[in-house]
Amino acid sequence: MTNRARPQLPLAAGTLAALLTMAVAACSGSSSTPTPIGARPLDQRAIERLLTTSDVADVGGRTAGLSRSIEDILAVASSVRLAQVDGVEGWFSVRFGGEGRPSLLLSAKRFTETSATNGALDRIEAGGAYAAMVDPIGDRSARALADPSIGATLTFAHAGTLITLQAPAASDGATLLDDAQLLALAELVASRL
Repeated sequence: MTNRARPQLPLAAGTLAALLTMAVAACSGSSSTPTPIGARPLDQRAIERLLTTSDVADVGGRTAGLSRSIEDILAVASSVRLAQVDGVEGWFSVRFGGEGRPSLLLSAKRFTETSATNGALDRIEAGGAYAAMVDPIGDRSARALADPSIGATLTFAHAGTLITLQAPAASDGATLLDDAQLLALAELVASRL
């Protein structure tokens, strides 16, 4: 009987190892796709999940030497009592940059009323540099295509949140992302809202 029990032990251990491998794979796969923010507050944790350096690399941006910093714009603006924070629930800025290289800026501003989000996008479009997109990202969007002197910008509204992605031009006219890559990144961010 002892001989029969021994062959089953490696099989049981092998089955256990296979189950653990599947569990680890399932867990690691879910971490690469962040849960959308939805109606949860727009806070530091949400912003950290909204856009990462790996995301920039995934759309084709050169990320060697690129660092990410996050700033709570609402906290700064509230401390000096600026009127532009009236009706704003959360406002963050994310900068991807490095010394002597092109950068990327993301601004996420969540309003308490969707009408305020649309009003902000109306003002952006009225400036003349942006054109409304035929195939919008989010509820509606506008973009300014790459210009070697200033770079490229894309702004979209999604359920009360206004997102702006800017790829400023470096002194040599280079940008971290081209128009297609910036568009892909904006679509990714929209999927996480």
